[in-house]
Amino acid sequence: MAANIMIQRGDSVIPWATFSQTLFELEDELNQSTSRHGTPRAQEPSFSSHLHAITASVAIRLCHERVDNKYQGKSSRDSLLDIVKRYKDAECADARDKIFGLRELAINCCRTAVTVDYTCSAYILCRTIFVGCTAGINEV
Repeated sequence: MAANIMIQRGDSVIPWATFSQTLFELEDELNQSTSRHGTPRAQEPSFSSHLHAITASVAIRLCHERVDNKYQGKSSRDSLLDIVKRYKDAECADARDKIFGLRELAINCCRTAVTVDYTCSAYILCRTIFVGCTAGINEV
């Protein structure tokens, strides 16, 4: 699994570790917060909508999946094709960013078949995922 992931948006860059730690802390804070009256804030409509938006986001799902894969010794990884389908709602300016970002979560044969190469067209990249990953899965 890639160790030094950086998230870039325009000229801004943040390390994945900082990003994910912030999301996990926010998730914990939202889950544990109470109002001034002692009522769990998660039951308040506006607060509940914020909590749901964070816990259902692509970002927090990716954070949890990376933790599962890295720290809990998850041995059964999915194909890149399955992972891309699972995160189809993730938005990227360039579709190749999504593929290359999710690549590290995939089984070895998919990571080997799909190399990070921005000179490759989106069509060729999709073809490579479909042909390379499905052939590799059949060999496993």
